[in-house]
Amino acid sequence: MPSPAEEAVRDLVRARGDLLDDRKRMQQRLNAMLLRHGRVWRGGKKWSYAHRTWVDRQVFDEPALAEALALYRGGLEAREAEHNKTTRTTVGWLTAKA
Repeated sequence: MPSPAEEAVRDLVRARGDLLDDRKRMQQRLNAMLLRHGRVWRGGKKWSYAHRTWVDRQVFDEPALAEALALYRGGLEAREAEHNKTTRTTVGWLTAKA
């Protein structure tokens, strides 16, 4: 039977997994938006450094599209920051328990 502390760390690991799923969904949404507007990545693996650079260079002249793109980018950046922070926290808890 896990202790309350062990169960808490398990919940932290589950939360990290959920954040990873959320990040993937934001990547999919951002890619889908670009595809809807004819922006197709042909340079290899998605979400590589080269792909991310390409995504970051995308610009729309239409103000509403530019705002939508900014919202998707911001959402992705927020999920990445949350995931990175939770990963550091989780590693800290797991190494403290070892």
